[in-house]
Amino acid sequence: MTFVLKPALIIIRLMVIFFNSITKGFNMKKLAVFLGILLLTLSLAGCGGSNLFEDVADDSSSEAKEFDAIRALDEGDYDEVIAYYLGKSSLDPKQQVYLASAYLGKVNVDFINLIEVADSDLETFDIIASIFGADEILAAATPVTGKVRAKAALTIEQYEEAILTAFNVLDEASTDKDVRTMKGVLGAMDITILVAKTVMDVADEDSLTLSEEGIRTALNGAAVTESDVINNASEEQTSLAANTRINRNLTAIADAIEVFSSIKGGDTSDIKEDFEDFLNDLDHDNNQVYDAGDIADYINFVIVGVV
Repeated sequence: MTFVLKPALIIIRLMVIFFNSITKGFNMKKLAVFLGILLLTLSLAGCGGSNLFEDVADDSSSEAKEFDAIRALDEGDYDEVIAYYLGKSSLDPKQQVYLASAYLGKVNVDFINLIEVADSDLETFDIIASIFGADEILAAATPVTGKVRAKAALTIEQYEEAILTAFNVLDEASTDKDVRTMKGVLGAMDITILVAKTVMDVADEDSLTLSEEGIRTALNGAAVTESDVINNASEEQTSLAANTRINRNLTAIADAIEVFSSIKGGDTSDIKEDFEDFLNDLDHDNNQVYDAGDIADYINFVIVGVV
């Protein structure tokens, strides 16, 4: 399993475990609305004298507006979701996750499709492609004339902006399990994006197929250096900024694993082992510090297979 794909797939497996445990055949296409209604019902259950159905029937009520926002998220009307939650003075953890999901939806990230295909017999490439909504990623908004593009292909910049915005929506110090899980998903996606951006820069390619073979083909014998990773990790182009981004992502993934471990009563040993194996592979210099040099080494020695 490749470095580009493995962190994201770890999170997907966790999501599958959790959602399978609560849905039992429930129609995944309606899961977001179902959970939203459930959350609203629970939050209103303790309000003495209130009538949930009367409140929802009143289009001006906050409960009705919240319901509409959740329904808009399920239907893919992400601008409506974003406008609604940005108009609030503060957001609770669930609302933070809904808003972050809307920003990801704007770049075709499809959690429902991700959950549906994650437990299938599809190849790893097909699974990761389902996260980004396309099997190809672009370096810039203007494609090379005459080259056929994947219909839904988007640029590195679009993905990076959506991921960063979604990260910023979430309370950094939150202990909420949904928030922590969302951070893990974002961390996995951002590592993938950083690798793709670095490879395209080194290979001077305007597009990349998100797979091990796609990376080998793009590099065509060229090696990735630590400086390449640093230069593509942030506008500052400093090792501090690059390593901060890398460790933020790895920490978020590890924390999401802990969330699901607590939900499943510690029954995630195989997932923890996968993540530990990944970290061991990533730590090419065996110093237990994860930095831009490790990302470069992983691309060269594990993905490309330089001897």
